[in-house]
Amino acid sequence: MKKMNILIEAAVVLLLTSILSFSVQADPSIIVSDYEINPAIFMPGDRGIISLSIKNNEATSTTTIVTTSGSTTTTTVETIGVNIQNIWIEADSDDNGKYVKANLNYEDFGYISPGTTFNVDFEIIAEEGISQGWYFPILNIDLEPSSYEDTKFPIPIRVSNSKIDLIATNIPSKISNTGATSIKMKVVNNLDAEIDGVTITPEKIDHVNFIPDSIFVGTLDSQSSEEITFSIVTVKPGIKNLSFNLSYMNGCNSHNKIVDRQIEIIDSLDVSPIIYSIPSKIKVGDKKTVQLKIYNSKSEDISSVIVTPQSDAKITPSQYFIGSMDADDIYSISFDIDTTGLKVNQSYDIGFSVSFKQDGTTFQTPIVMSSFSVINGNGNGSEVAITSGVFLCALIVVGFFIYRWRKKKFVDKLSLKHG
Repeated sequence: MKKMNILIEAAVVLLLTSILSFSVQADPSIIVSDYEINPAIFMPGDRGIISLSIKNNEATSTTTIVTTSGSTTTTTVETIGVNIQNIWIEADSDDNGKYVKANLNYEDFGYISPGTTFNVDFEIIAEEGISQGWYFPILNIDLEPSSYEDTKFPIPIRVSNSKIDLIATNIPSKISNTGATSIKMKVVNNLDAEIDGVTITPEKIDHVNFIPDSIFVGTLDSQSSEEITFSIVTVKPGIKNLSFNLSYMNGCNSHNKIVDRQIEIIDSLDVSPIIYSIPSKIKVGDKKTVQLKIYNSKSEDISSVIVTPQSDAKITPSQYFIGSMDADDIYSISFDIDTTGLKVNQSYDIGFSVSFKQDGTTFQTPIVMSSFSVINGNGNGSEVAITSGVFLCALIVVGFFIYRWRKKKFVDKLSLKHG
């Protein structure tokens, strides 16, 4: 019986060795060796491109298969390659059913040899209204034969609701219709990635001109800001609704934001001459002085400031060149009036206007008018210059002495009461 069992075992071993083969074969290793996402951060509704480098990472290009049948041994050398049946991306979603997804897939991609790398691109879509956060759509690579293990690779995609803001840092509620008024705004990138093509364009409005008509900022780094300045030139008083269009690119996605601001254009001079002192009467043939103060109440400098008198009388100088004036600056000047050749007992007008440059544009202020009378040399007319400024000073002096006198009387009374 024992001999019979030995014979049976020997027969089984012989049968197994004749039908079984032994191989030293490893599956090809398909990996994602590199990837790039553009844009780096998606905003809801954005589309982007993910570029993937996929590699057959098998270290050797062949494998040796040894097959033994009875006393015969067969050695076979085979290439370790793989057929890729499909490459696709499985979507990820938020709790509201909004997806980060790719619509494309690559079917029957082909045979990939060991050490070979190939690139594929997918368009990624972050659906409009999706919640901000991290998403992990999964790259799937289906391999043939089915005995090989398929590749799965999660792709990290960040979606952000951070905004790009346009903030008014200095836009007055009221501006003058004289010259140009500067307004300042700041573009703020709250996104954790840079944006490109940043442009701010004011909408066109009747009777309002913007200098320049558009400002190109270009690239704005993450968590950074850029201040911009427009000059507004207005003609007609009234309420104006200003609109500024902020446009920018996040990757290949165009975005824009409208910022509205209401201002009132007022009929006021923020650059003007003030006639400080002028004689009310001048003897014929005499010369008298007119004193002026030129003020710039704008918040910025002006240049090429020229004061020009206009009158039938001879005025010296014919123009007064001031040059540059700082913001909130006042400049005192004077002109001489020569009444030679003028008619006696007649009034004459005299006016002054100011021209100046701002942002490369020349502006002219309205004429500020006054008048004087020409009298005979033997007349009893007063030649004393009475001015609003002098009159005001006189009032202040008189008021001061009245105040001192009343205070002294009060102190005297108090002293007598408690004496």
